[in-house]
Amino acid sequence: MTSNVNRWLLVLLLLSFGLSFGLNCGTSNQAIYLLPAVRALHPETWARDWVVTQTHVYHPAYAKLATLLLRLSPTGYLIGSANVCAIALGMFAIWRLLHVLDRPERALAALCIVLLLSSVTRTQGPGGTYAFSEIFQPSTLGALGVIAAMVAFVAGEALASGLCLAFAGIFHVNYLVLALAVFGLGWLASGREHLARKLGLGLGPPLIVLLYFVPFLLASAAPTVSTDAQRIYVEVRAPHHYMPARFAWDFAPWLGFQLLGLAALLGPVRRGSDAHRRVLILLGAAWLLVISAVLLSTVVTVRPVQELMAWRICPEATLLAQSSFALACVALFCEGKSALVGLEPLARTLSVLGVLAMLVGSIATRHWNATLVVLALCVAVAIVTSGVFGAVAGAARGTLPLAYVSGGLLIALAGANALRFAELVHVSNLLSGVEPGVAELCAWARKSTPENALFLTPPQEDEIRFQCRRAIVVDWKSNPAVPSEVLEWYDRIENVTAQHPFQREADLDGYQKLDQARVAALRERYGFDYVVVERGHEIPTLGRPVFSGQRFAAYALSPREHYSSRNTLKR
Repeated sequence: MTSNVNRWLLVLLLLSFGLSFGLNCGTSNQAIYLLPAVRALHPETWARDWVVTQTHVYHPAYAKLATLLLRLSPTGYLIGSANVCAIALGMFAIWRLLHVLDRPERALAALCIVLLLSSVTRTQGPGGTYAFSEIFQPSTLGALGVIAAMVAFVAGEALASGLCLAFAGIFHVNYLVLALAVFGLGWLASGREHLARKLGLGLGPPLIVLLYFVPFLLASAAPTVSTDAQRIYVEVRAPHHYMPARFAWDFAPWLGFQLLGLAALLGPVRRGSDAHRRVLILLGAAWLLVISAVLLSTVVTVRPVQELMAWRICPEATLLAQSSFALACVALFCEGKSALVGLEPLARTLSVLGVLAMLVGSIATRHWNATLVVLALCVAVAIVTSGVFGAVAGAARGTLPLAYVSGGLLIALAGANALRFAELVHVSNLLSGVEPGVAELCAWARKSTPENALFLTPPQEDEIRFQCRRAIVVDWKSNPAVPSEVLEWYDRIENVTAQHPFQREADLDGYQKLDQARVAALRERYGFDYVVVERGHEIPTLGRPVFSGQRFAAYALSPREHYSSRNTLKR
């Protein structure tokens, strides 16, 4: 009976944590990633859209999966539910990891601590990275595969680890390349015994997947056009992802968790635990990759290394470190001060440095300050309540029954997520609907414009294409990765914003200065039928808007021959 209760409690915890991220479809990155899926179901949609018809599909496996989900659920609820399930499965893998590292009966309590920390951090890491997010996207499945592969590695199951990495790589090639480096180093450091077998089973499946992506990787590194494209991609489009100097302080909280995890691992590793040693090996491999990549992206800039975004692996390494730390916290709760007996001075020093790193990083980035409160409570409550309430619980002084520990952590976890669930409708576009201004524009566009119409739209509005089901000239979000496509995308961004050169995201405001002459020159080049502007930036010389809503106004253009071919864009 007790085991059944624990099983259902575990399912409830995992699904609740997944649901706390919301139910979304067609927002943020999904407005790009779901385009091939919708196109597969409705080939006539976006027939004149450059991004949809003339650029690579970068995540083909995800596109096929999304096509299936949208075919079964056109409203998108299966897409939203898939995100909940993927997050739940990722945290189930963490629960399995806790089973491998310690007594099974302590796994639930330790999982509560990991979920508590993840509820605060949202699994975020340096440079805008994360393991899980509010939307179901290729990186969600990549992170899930890597986490599962880590658990299999720690359990010494080479084939299972390799298959999980292959799964991650099928959905996200960046995770594939990074994981091959981390797990390759990991297997090499795991010992010479059966090394060839471990390398073959652990790396063979992902290497087979890598072969499929070789043409894409070669196209992305085309020497004739890649230099300028790399600069645009890294310095203009996504410096917040690729230039560590801009988010250096983000590494401080990450470092704090790594130090806490390392401190928790030292004792078990010294006592000869193979599982803990493999955790330490994986963490060490991740540290080596990340630190090397940061140095080669700051001290010396090597573009291919910079574009690998090696710090993408940081959130997964954090979950690994948090798991070790969580088990140490549970031991402290259950064993009281006796859990500290024999704790190495080095471990105590690392713990202090970890908390300090998190404190400094939290203050500098203005993020995660609540994490420090959670960490302090974990330690303080363990020490204080074990002494005060231990005797009442019938346990030896200085200890707490595991049931009390688990119950207290469950209450803390519920409290940490209460506000998030209270706002669940607000953060879930499947429940609250599309942003009203966009919804209003799209309702008009779908009803009053031909399906093959082409729109010129504000480039910062990345959901108009997806929600309105109408082709657009360009937007900021849908940047490609193949160099030749990056250059075309950049050319379009420059033209519609009239910023030459276009240098940063703030230059998108150049679109607001659109006038009749600029519209004519742009139309000569791109052949669009409608112009959308934000309210307050109307263009009276284009005539009366055919649509005027809360946020946007739209103009239908007269036949193209009415526009002078002498209108050309400044180059």
